[in-house]
Amino acid sequence: MAVAVIALLVGVSGAATATVLVTGRQIKDGTISRADLTPKLRASVDRAGPRGPRGLVGATGPAGPAGAKGDTGAPGPSEAAVGFTGSGSLSGGSPGPNALVSGLSVPAGSYVIQANVVLTNPSAGGVIVDCRILAGAETADVASTTLDASGGLDTQTLSLAGTATLGLTANNVGLLCSGPVDYLDADVITTRVGALR
Repeated sequence: MAVAVIALLVGVSGAATATVLVTGRQIKDGTISRADLTPKLRASVDRAGPRGPRGLVGATGPAGPAGAKGDTGAPGPSEAAVGFTGSGSLSGGSPGPNALVSGLSVPAGSYVIQANVVLTNPSAGGVIVDCRILAGAETADVASTTLDASGGLDTQTLSLAGTATLGLTANNVGLLCSGPVDYLDADVITTRVGALR
């Protein structure tokens, strides 16, 4: 009887399978691969989770290096000059506007030129007055007017404007008119500019 009990115990113990519980503490990090997971668990891991909340704005980064220096721009208006003559008279000499009324000298450059003169006819007969702006050897503008036979009572203002590019170190710019007339407050104004278009 005792032998049978021992034999039975041996037979039962020989057929039994030991079950061991493995905890996370016993698993070394990085030792379980994706292949060790069940298909259901792999599908769960592969599924993307919900989008998280928007993160905070990061701190402003440092300023970048200074950019390369740009090209030098074209020179802008740099100077203006005025030639002025208070009053004078022109004889009826050579034809055409060749008598200098007012003027000045300017250096090389591109210019916008304006000229003004007040004209008076001192004679009893009518007279046609022609004027021009002469810049170097170039005529920048021309204008003319007729003064009536009024014995000095007919007075008119003549205005001219033009442009010129001058290349010499010193260039004469003048207002020239024909006669015979009296004139006053004659001026020539030059404004140097970067370029003419």
